[in-house]
Amino acid sequence: MVRSVVWLQLAWRLLGVLRSITDGTNHDLAAFNPRCVLVIGAAESELNNESKHQSFELFRTSCDVEIITYDKLFRKVEILAESFSLKRKTTERQYDDGEPDDVRESPS
Repeated sequence: MVRSVVWLQLAWRLLGVLRSITDGTNHDLAAFNPRCVLVIGAAESELNNESKHQSFELFRTSCDVEIITYDKLFRKVEILAESFSLKRKTTERQYDDGEPDDVRESPS
């Protein structure tokens, strides 16, 4: 019950922000059942045993809020970037000092 009240309060706040964005414009913006996402923590370092991982997953799936860790979010972005060929490729060209040209400092 308390969780539902908090969720409704967050949803109303979000709708208020959306309304303030379009005030004074000819645009209309509406949201129905907006999603809330919380990005927090690092699964690899903080969920270092099966018990912690299971506990986190049980909590995460019981919430009305989408909870994702930074490392999982970064991994999803990497997969998306790879699928659209957006991932930055490291250069093969090397200078005499052995550093790739995107790392080499410009001469003064």
